[in-house]
Amino acid sequence: MTGDKHLAGKPITLQHTFLRLHPGDGGWVIPKIDAVAERGGDLIADYRVQSSNGPRLLLDRGKITRYADGRVHGYGILLDITDVDYEEIFRSISRSEHRETRPHSIFDDLQNEVDRHKSFRSQVLLDMLRMELARSASR
Repeated sequence: MTGDKHLAGKPITLQHTFLRLHPGDGGWVIPKIDAVAERGGDLIADYRVQSSNGPRLLLDRGKITRYADGRVHGYGILLDITDVDYEEIFRSISRSEHRETRPHSIFDDLQNEVDRHKSFRSQVLLDMLRMELARSASR
């Protein structure tokens, strides 16, 4: 996202993160993140960033914690979904969230475990697995 592959996997500031945010998305991305940072909680957004090869579309899934002393800390994952039919993937994920309308699957068991433990990271991993399987199935 910063254009520096050596920063991958390393903590960076929010300001550094958005150096390459597409100008057309800055007007809504930053206010959305600020709103979540104000109260704390989960963030899910897809937006464009500038790269040397042109704009890329990213899926941002994060969690922001606001501490009593005013500090704010966020973490999450960014997925480059530029070349993915992400609308179909999201439709697939949405269908899988309506468990009562489809047969029982291993995803039901996994989702129940994630819900029981209230694990944000596990939910991200489960969503990534669903997206990858949906992407593979659409090929």
